[in-house]
Order: sequence, then C-alpha cells, then structure tokens
Amino acid sequence: MTAARIGGLVQLTWITTSPGTENLAPHYERKTTIPGLQAIFGIKGTYQDLDSLKNHLPKGIQHLRTRDVGLSNYRNSNRKKALSWIKQSGRKINKTLQFAQSMKTSSDRESAFQTIESFGGFRGALWPVISCLDPSSQFPIVNSQKRVREELRKLGVPGKNDLKRFSALSALIGQAGITDAFFLDTAASYGKLSVLKSRLKGIRPGHKKILSKRQGSGAANKTSSLDWQDDRLRKYVKQTKLVQFRQIHKKMTNALKDLCENRFKVDRGVYGPQQFDARLWDYKSDGRHLLIEVKSNIDLLDARLAIGQLFDYRCNSPISAVRAVTDLAVLFPQKPPKAVRYLLEDVGIKVLWFTDARFTRIGGDFSLSKNKK
Repeated sequence: MTAARIGGLVQLTWITTSPGTENLAPHYERKTTIPGLQAIFGIKGTYQDLDSLKNHLPKGIQHLRTRDVGLSNYRNSNRKKALSWIKQSGRKINKTLQFAQSMKTSSDRESAFQTIESFGGFRGALWPVISCLDPSSQFPIVNSQKRVREELRKLGVPGKNDLKRFSALSALIGQAGITDAFFLDTAASYGKLSVLKSRLKGIRPGHKKILSKRQGSGAANKTSSLDWQDDRLRKYVKQTKLVQFRQIHKKMTNALKDLCENRFKVDRGVYGPQQFDARLWDYKSDGRHLLIEVKSNIDLLDARLAIGQLFDYRCNSPISAVRAVTDLAVLFPQKPPKAVRYLLEDVGIKVLWFTDARFTRIGGDFSLSKNKK
C-alpha cells in the first residue's frame, strides 16, 4: 500500500466537531472523508459532498456516502503534519498495517502496539486505523484527550500512552459489557463509563456477605450441587475428582509457589467467588498481575472450565482498580494440544505449561525457571 493510500485511510478515521460541542461540524467530510477517499482510489478533482463523488467510487461502498464516517477527533493543528510524517514513513507503516489484518491473539496486538510506538512521530494518528483493521476489533484506541484519560484512570487505567495503558485498555474489553475497542472508546469519549464503574467494582450482589466473612466461616462458603445436563461433561468432572488428579494439582501448585519464591508476591483465593489457585503480583514489573488457574489435565474440557473460572474470579475482584490490570492464565502439566491453545488465546487468556516432568520450568506465554525470572 502506498503512503498516499495510508494517509487516505487515516483521514477516513477523522471527524471534526463544532467548537465547544460534541456535535459534528457541518461539512466536516470536505477535509476528511472526501480527500481520504480520493487518496485511496486515486480520484482527481474537487468535490463539495459525497454525493458528487459517488460515481467515482466502487459500487460496493457507494451506499456508505449516506453515513457519517470517522471516529477520531484528531487535533486539527497536527493533521497536515501527520500526513507528511506518514508520507515519509510509509514503507514501515505499511508492514504494520498488513500485520494488523491478520492479528489473532493478544500477543499479536501487543506486538503491533510496540512496533507503532517505536515509530515515534505522529503515531497517534495510526491507532484508529489499526483498530479498524483488527479482525476481532480488540485493538484498543489509545485516546490521549485529557478528559478521556481522567475517565479511564478511575478504572485503574494508567494515563501515560505506553504499554501499561495499552494492556489495561485491552483487559477492559470483554468485561462488564464492553464488547470491543470501539465500545470502550465511545463510552470513554462521551463520559459514559460511570455506568460501568459500579460493575467494575467487582462484587456481584449476594457475594458481599461471603467476601466479608472470615475464611472457613461455615454456611457462607457452602454451595448446593448442580446437576450436569451433558453426560460427557458430567463424567469428565467425576474423573477429575480422582486422587491422581488432585495429587498432580497439588504438586503443580507447590512447584509454582517454589518457582515464584523471592521473585513475586503470590497469593491464592480462599472465598467462594474468589477461590483462585494463584495470583502473581506485578509479574512483569510493569504493574500488571497474573491470575492463574492450575489444571492437572490438558483436555479441551479442562480449558473450557478454566475460562469460566478465571472470568468469574476476575469479575469478583473486590478491588476495582485491580481488574483493569489483571491478566488471566491457565497452567497445564505439559504443553496442551493446539485446539486448547487456540481456544485460550482467542479469548485473551495466556497459556502456560511445565516444560519438564519434574515441574521445574514453565514455558508458554510467560517463562519461569529456577535460574531465570
């Protein structure tokens, strides 16, 4: 893709609002959408509205002329400078845009973010484009507006535009009804995250009493049995209760504790809605924490159960600010099958496993060994 077309894509993401309001400025498309489409499709001439441009566009997108286009109120004073920067950096930007179209995992999105950050210059103009190209719409838009930063900071999102902030924004997607990066950006931009704050506090109604009880306080921790409707799952759950699986789980948990000793602050959950296996605080020295579910089997059903458990544990975190900076992971006794890894990566959960039979090394999305952090 040429630098001119990249610039055109960037212009398609721009909007312009009337001074002092959130309303779109009249005919804003004359300086954003129209020149953007002209750059992308090589259209010459001067056009005052999208209708007059219609016949020069591919038939597949002609109907879009009736809709408002754009999502980023990029600073007007920087627009020409950004387009000039894109023209000079087109080749390396193009590689990243090509990569963005095939992003599948959170690691892919993090890699794209770090690559763009390394560009310097007016890289902020690229965030909305990458978000639009992401097939899963999970790449967060790093909005630097002051009021947006303040709104997000209340949810535990750092204000600085760096990897910490990107990771925190990524972690919010999929929680409390935040469906994708565009939902999050819109809610933050229009000050609507207050609706989400009560949910992001992390304690569901009915669980407050449980969390306020002391460990082992009888009835507060009791639950009733659930009749499994799926025969295969019912048999599987019974199988996991065998002594050998409990022993493996205990051995894995002890090994994890041993590997983390003198390196991380590690705790475990003890209450019903917070009965997680392990949590590593500040596990990458960047302020993020890792909530780990230990599974003694590499079966796909194990992974499915772990997904529900981890989301529930994080959902019920009693500290709202911790939710935004908590990553999720499943630890297996050995490398799980590709189907298991794909499932967990698809929902943004890290995959870890012991790389040796003695449980002295952990590999996968986060490495840990006796001699190396």
